[in-house]
Amino acid sequence: MSETLTPPRPTNLPDLLAKMQEVGDPQPVNMAPETWGWAALAAIAALLLLIAGYRFFQHRRANAYRREALRALEKAGDDPSAVSDILKRAALAAYPRKNVANLYGAAWREALETTGAGHIDPQFETAGYSRNPPKSIPGLNATARHWVRHHKR
Repeated sequence: MSETLTPPRPTNLPDLLAKMQEVGDPQPVNMAPETWGWAALAAIAALLLLIAGYRFFQHRRANAYRREALRALEKAGDDPSAVSDILKRAALAAYPRKNVANLYGAAWREALETTGAGHIDPQFETAGYSRNPPKSIPGLNATARHWVRHHKR
């Protein structure tokens, strides 16, 4: 019973290459969520995106008067009469009519200062009502722009 085993033949590269078999393509991966948690997460994310979009457009529509006033101020320069008209329209859009419509002179200037304009030149009070109004008040346009951008609602 003594059989002699023959040692295995050494394999070389061509023999190994001949023994190779073609590997098939893997099954495609299913990208659909397999649990309800992923579907719930997708629904919550979609809802949050809708809410954020609604709030963005609501905010944009609520501040349309600011953009319009800033465009008008670009053309007005430092003319106190034109700037006062623009600020009055913006204030009527931002605040209740009964609080803004009857303001003029010192009360109008004080209302602008208290709602965010900072200091406004006292010449602004009478610019729209005097016989010889100043044609320009230096820095008035910059102050008006500041008020339009930063006034408190």
